[in-house]
Amino acid sequence: MSRDITMVVLSDTDEKKWQTALTAAHSVLLAAASSPPAAPDYEAKAAIRQEQRRLKRIEVKTLVAEYRGGMSTYQLAAKWKINRHTVVAILDRNGVKQRSYSAKLSEAELTEASALRREGWSVNALARRYGISPGTMKKRLVL
Repeated sequence: MSRDITMVVLSDTDEKKWQTALTAAHSVLLAAASSPPAAPDYEAKAAIRQEQRRLKRIEVKTLVAEYRGGMSTYQLAAKWKINRHTVVAILDRNGVKQRSYSAKLSEAELTEASALRREGWSVNALARRYGISPGTMKKRLVL
């Protein structure tokens, strides 16, 4: 079998374009041929997903009794290792009326907080002082 070789003569401009294209193609092929760097060893500090935990009937009764005894939904969530929204759902399913934290501030405290706000206290500072969230303070504050 004989092969015919055809020679093509390019102008200087065309030759430079082809040379640039060949150099670019060569670098792309070299990059693709080299293996990707190995991923660094990764050791998670905490579980990425929260483990689901289902409470038994006796545990639900205990949780309800503890809420009625004065524990907050946040405290119960931490104790039982469940989400606070799950605590609220359990309480709803068991017919427990939720406590309103807006009643946590007395009228005297609200009047005092309003006066302090007019004096220049921030909502965050007032919330820390009275032990409530800044969002609740903002809703309850009357200026």
